[in-house]
Amino acid sequence: MGKLFIEYPPGSCAFSCGGCGIPLASKEDFIRLCKPSDSSDDQGFLFALSYNTKESRQHEKIDSRERGFTLVRTLSCKKCQAFLGWRYEFSKKAPSIEGKCLLFPKNITTSK
Repeated sequence: MGKLFIEYPPGSCAFSCGGCGIPLASKEDFIRLCKPSDSSDDQGFLFALSYNTKESRQHEKIDSRERGFTLVRTLSCKKCQAFLGWRYEFSKKAPSIEGKCLLFPKNITTSK
């Protein structure tokens, strides 16, 4: 296995993986709190960019709120492989979230 290269977000890193502490996003990339389009009650953090993540193949996400066709990639930590959230590739009803990352608070840690 090769050496793991860790990217550091520009500015202040405020969001890290809850499993291993690797930096994931900066305060500057934070957009807003966002409720995912599935039936869960969890809120997530919507970011313009994420760092140190691996993406799965593109797949359709089941949408119980009738928001239409949505394609996502599952995001996991590139160091410990913990599930972190999704990257939205295409959304018929909400094109403003395309290319954005949704990270779940239960899987990440925040610093002040």
